[in-house]
Amino acid sequence: MLSRIDHIGVAVEDLDAALELYADLLEMPVVHRETVHEQGVEAVLLDVGENHVELLAPLGPDTPVGKFLAKKGPGLHHVAYRVGTRHSLRRGAAGKAIGLRGDSPGWIGTTGELQSGAYGIAAPVRGVPGLRASVGVVTFEPLEADVVGPQVIAAAAAVAGALR
Repeated sequence: MLSRIDHIGVAVEDLDAALELYADLLEMPVVHRETVHEQGVEAVLLDVGENHVELLAPLGPDTPVGKFLAKKGPGLHHVAYRVGTRHSLRRGAAGKAIGLRGDSPGWIGTTGELQSGAYGIAAPVRGVPGLRASVGVVTFEPLEADVVGPQVIAAAAAVAGALR
């Protein structure tokens, strides 16, 4: 499910001239600037509310953006959509599992918190420094928590082991 537009990519020939328009005149704050050699592009990400504009300048004429500019000229290059939704960590099994303490059974289950008729069981991924994450199962059929819970704990432990 598409939840919103994340950013709009704009192909430009001169990145500094484009920044004069977008950052200076239109007052869009620059969030990030980087050269991506693998894609043959210099990119600048600017904020527009909760969305972004990404300016793309080619590193050469034989790059994908260079060829795009030669064929179509400067302008709209792509629209990137955000997939899914983001919700509070206090709702849904996956969010609640991240905050589980060591004295809990190791997993948490929820019913209908994020969507009516949905069931979820999740366990935190533990033992990976700097990571706050969970592994879970969401379904529209009731789950046998005493069976699925330990399996989700095992899956979270396997993910933690792979990330260490």
